Amino acid sequence: GMRLYEILCDRFEAYLTIKGLKNDAENQAGRILVSIDDIDLNIDGAYRMVEQIRKYLNNKYCLIAISVNIDQLIEVIRNSIRNSMKYQSERYAYNMAVKYVTKLIPLTNRIVMPRVYDMGNARLVIYDNRNDRNVVFATDRLKLGVLRLIYQKVRYLFYNSKGGISPIVPNNLRSLRHFLRLLTSMDDSISST
Repeated sequence: GMRLYEILCDRFEAYLTIKGLKNDAENQAGRILVSIDDIDLNIDGAYRMVEQIRKYLNNKYCLIAISVNIDQLIEVIRNSIRNSMKYQSERYAYNMAVKYVTKLIPLTNRIVMPRVYDMGNARLVIYDNRNDRNVVFATDRLKLGVLRLIYQKVRYLFYNSKGGISPIVPNNLRSLRHFLRLLTSMDDSISST
């Protein structure tokens, strides 16, 4: 295991040197960014994968960005611990999983993505994906703008609840992005007069 870690460090350093990103001053050195998405969805292999990441990619030449639902990752790791230690209690497996995830991804290194419902009063601007200067749709308040866009495209009228956002609006950024992409790709509905 240590030999593989050393080989990977050497390869990362060589790559950064070839690209001209490695300087002598440690604070000035470039890094290789490894982006990992939805590791928590692999129920059978998530624990093994995060352990391999921890062992081999955790070095001074590498930055690791993991998109993960922490609670789901804890649950997957709890299941792995429980299955490997058949005689331990559920509580023990859960506590070990929480400790492992906290050590793997410390609280200070986490970036918690905002929920859409917390940004309901934020400005929303949608640009054309072919020309980032061309505004396709803009509104001062996201929670009203999305409903207006739905009405503009399909002529269905939805309302926000008092102090809230309509349940038709997705509450995570990925789903909202896909939803807005769908709406903006549609032609405007022709109203009958």
